[in-house]
Amino acid sequence: MTADRERGGDDHERGGDDREAHGDADRERAGDGPEQGGDGPADTASDGGGDHGDGDPTTAQTPATDGGDAARVGPAETATLAVDGDGVFASLPGGAATVGVAVVVATLGVLALPVGFDLPGFAFVVMEEATLFVLYAMVLLGLNLQFGDTGIINFGPVLFLGLGLYATALISADVPGFASGTGLDLFWGLGLAVGIVAAVGGGLVLGASSLRLREDYLAITTLAAAEILFEIVRVFRDPFGGNRGLVGIPQLVVETGTGGVLPLAETAALQDLATLTLFTGLLLVAYEGFRRLSASPYGRVLRSIQADEDATRGMGKSTYSYKLQVFAFGAVVAGLAGGLMGMFFGSADPALISIDVTVIIWIGMMIGGAGNHRGAITGLAIVMSFELFVRLTNSLVTQQLGLIDATQFNALRGGLIGLLLILVIRYRPEGLFGDPEKLEVFK
Repeated sequence: MTADRERGGDDHERGGDDREAHGDADRERAGDGPEQGGDGPADTASDGGGDHGDGDPTTAQTPATDGGDAARVGPAETATLAVDGDGVFASLPGGAATVGVAVVVATLGVLALPVGFDLPGFAFVVMEEATLFVLYAMVLLGLNLQFGDTGIINFGPVLFLGLGLYATALISADVPGFASGTGLDLFWGLGLAVGIVAAVGGGLVLGASSLRLREDYLAITTLAAAEILFEIVRVFRDPFGGNRGLVGIPQLVVETGTGGVLPLAETAALQDLATLTLFTGLLLVAYEGFRRLSASPYGRVLRSIQADEDATRGMGKSTYSYKLQVFAFGAVVAGLAGGLMGMFFGSADPALISIDVTVIIWIGMMIGGAGNHRGAITGLAIVMSFELFVRLTNSLVTQQLGLIDATQFNALRGGLIGLLLILVIRYRPEGLFGDPEKLEVFK
């Protein structure tokens, strides 16, 4: 009887232990619910990894591929990763970068062949606008990382674009005697590299001096910095060429028998088309890099900074350091875009870095949806398509029909773009592909 009672007592204790274990497990599962939802910035920051040493459990949970990140982040982040991570490139090794490299190699292969073709006049306008779209999209990738993922309001992305443009021009331009400005006429690759370094240096200086400011003051500071550069290159004829710009930059692709980096094009049409496809290949490589960066644990730290910077800082993350790095990442692609822009036009003109460019890029990002690289680029494509439509119909409206003059037509163009932005913000403030919860458009 005593033995039975002891066995019964042991069973009772084991039963109580089991109930306690089940209760603890239930409480843990209930407590994990909001953390798995990703709404808490602290949890998002801990996913950032790397700052907690080898014992960080999130490091062991991070898979080798980006697609698995969506299972451990919140609803807003899941939507972003699903849109950016899926698609025609997702199944390829290297993603969009593989396609980009293939496009560059195929373009060089076609240029090596003795082929050529002609196109009607309007096709050159289309290719010019498409090339500008590709270059603006490079700048947009950095801006979207800054604003869409980190919450940094940067109204001066053309500062980095302009630094890359004019630094490339100063190093590589062979300025003819009749033109103003100064160029060292050095190797074009050196000019492009110096342009990227100048953009990064400018980004670090601007970021170090302004990133601790409040959001509205930061926006004003970045806008002012871009306008200062614009006024400097516009006013000083030596060395920047003034209003007429700095000419003599070697173009990337030119017709056979002329000076340039790749004098392989048989016709002007092939020259412009080859330039467009080469730039598109570079854009795809940059897109894949920024997509992976946003989908990585590093990107989750950026989104936690956007959600609650104080809580992220409380998790031991140096938010200032992350913001400065994001400024540098954006400056790299913007500086590259600036150098390539100079090699496309063969000159550096102040109009290429005016505030109009900032407005176009920002409107494109807001229409497509900040925080979504593919969506932001799609929004920019919508804006640039409208710009193309205006250019193609300009002569019809102003000359053939005579309804309004060119000045009035350009003013109407700007007004219509602004109206488009107002309609999007009014009826879909998160953009066409953005997530309202992530962007906190509704309070």
